[in-house]
Amino acid sequence: NEKTLKRSITLLCRASPLRNARMAWWYLKTEARQALKVHTAATALRQKLSIDADAAIAMKERRYDADEKKDNEAELELVNRILDLCSSEDNGDIFDKEASRQNAIRIAAEQVGRWNAKTALALMEAAGVADAEVQIDETSRELRHVRKYAISLRESVARCLEAAEALASSFILNSEGNVQI
Repeated sequence: NEKTLKRSITLLCRASPLRNARMAWWYLKTEARQALKVHTAATALRQKLSIDADAAIAMKERRYDADEKKDNEAELELVNRILDLCSSEDNGDIFDKEASRQNAIRIAAEQVGRWNAKTALALMEAAGVADAEVQIDETSRELRHVRKYAISLRESVARCLEAAEALASSFILNSEGNVQI
């Protein structure tokens, strides 16, 4: 019985890779047939609709332009809302505030969708931020370096702590107060 069982299991194990390969081949052929059917149906549908490439590109560009216009209007509305929220505080010269507000709106309208440091500085000044100076050296690249150094410092401190704990655990005080390693 054991010999028959061993021979049967051996035959099964030898046939498994062949079976798996046959199943994989069958699955691949089935999926290829399905992909061909989808491609054929899509081609037939495109021919029935008869949309040429130029018309499709024009529709896409119109949709993109409409979305761009909608986004630009929303951005300018957001700038106005920010400035409206900040203008409720009445301290300082009204004419200077209105001039900085109009300057910020003008710059935001010119730079809509692509703000830079000048736009951000004008908006912060119009919003009443006392220290709106943006330092050039505060770039994301330098912040990434600081983050990298902080992480490496944290790792070094963790390694030092582990070494100190290992060193402390290796010392034994005997009854006389002497330290033994």
